[in-house]
Amino acid sequence: YIQRYIMAVFYYAMDGPHWSACSAGTICKGDASSWLSEDDECVWFGNNCMNGNISQIFQGTNLGNAVKGKLPEEICHLTEMRQILLHNNDIQGTIPACFGRFSNIHTLVLYNNHLELPIPDEAIEGWTNLKTLFLNGNKLKGPFPQSLLKLPALEELDLGSNFLTGTFPAFNPDDIPRLKDLDLHNNELTGTIPSTLFDIQTLEVLNITKNSFNGSLPANIGQDF
Repeated sequence: YIQRYIMAVFYYAMDGPHWSACSAGTICKGDASSWLSEDDECVWFGNNCMNGNISQIFQGTNLGNAVKGKLPEEICHLTEMRQILLHNNDIQGTIPACFGRFSNIHTLVLYNNHLELPIPDEAIEGWTNLKTLFLNGNKLKGPFPQSLLKLPALEELDLGSNFLTGTFPAFNPDDIPRLKDLDLHNNELTGTIPSTLFDIQTLEVLNITKNSFNGSLPANIGQDF
């Protein structure tokens, strides 16, 4: 019953009664059940389970689902979480530090919300299996979160269309050995483009347009492509 309680907390913290689809007492399309129904919480709309444990929360579509509010820390007890997809909604505040308990999470998609910095180091340090992190189109204002460049499994990082300022931090390419796609477009980053970006052997896509970088392109650009 603890897991069911946690999901109910999430529902009310995220303004569930006003969701566009599958709020309590409504009829869902397909095989999913409406939230807070008598059915197992694993089959409530957008949820998925592994061995009876919640492993996915999906409330993001092209139009979102009118999910609104601050992420409740109670969901951090769902330690078998693999995917959280809440894009195109109205999520506010910051990512809770306790998200670091999601040591198995591989996909965190929160783009087009109203999230702010900081992203706690305590959270980032726990994301040892995270492959995809999409935080574009939020209200991230301030320096680039340097700890994100130490995620050993990260393949896709999108922080575009935010308000990141200052220079891109120095980093060791060996700390982020699997990065394929880095999108920082439409921010307020300044300074020179660090040559270490082009030392990432796996990097395939780099979008740094609509910033205020200056200086010359690094001499090592394209050498390993």
